[in-house]
Order: sequence, then structure tokens, then C-alpha cells
Amino acid sequence: ADGTLKRVTRETLLQSGDIQTVATTDQTTVTVTGMPANPSKVWVYRNGAKLMSGVDFTTAAGAVTLTPTIDWSVVAGDIIEVQWVK
Repeated sequence: ADGTLKRVTRETLLQSGDIQTVATTDQTTVTVTGMPANPSKVWVYRNGAKLMSGVDFTTAAGAVTLTPTIDWSVVAGDIIEVQWVK
């Protein structure tokens, strides 16, 4: 407001991260350390196939909840990858 310039870290402007985990049978919640409550973009993959936000998964602070349908389910050994940007 008064024209003062400030120096900020890049983390305050842009944060990102990714995790990869091996699922257990019927696992629906994946913990994502460091993911904020409202990231601007989240990508989730199951065995390399991209899942659709709002259809196949939902997000919350530090967690992704998978919502399997009749078309797919989570089985032991599935590789779940989550990428996010603040």
C-alpha cells in the first residue's frame, strides 16, 4: 500500500510436490505430506493411468481420497502417484 518492496521466498509463491506409494487392497486414502488444503492443481495416477478429479478422487489438506467405481478398484500392489502445485 505504501510502495515498499519486500523480498519473498519462491516457496511462498509456488509450492509443488509429488509422492509415489504402493497401495494395499481397497485403500482409498493416500497421505500427501506437504500438500496444502487448496492446491491449484492435483494430478493422481493409478498404475500410470490418470484419474479424473471429482470423479475418481477428491482432495483435502494432506490427503487424496480415491473413489473407485464399478469400473475399477484399488488392489494390493497398485502404484498410486500424486503430484500437486500450490
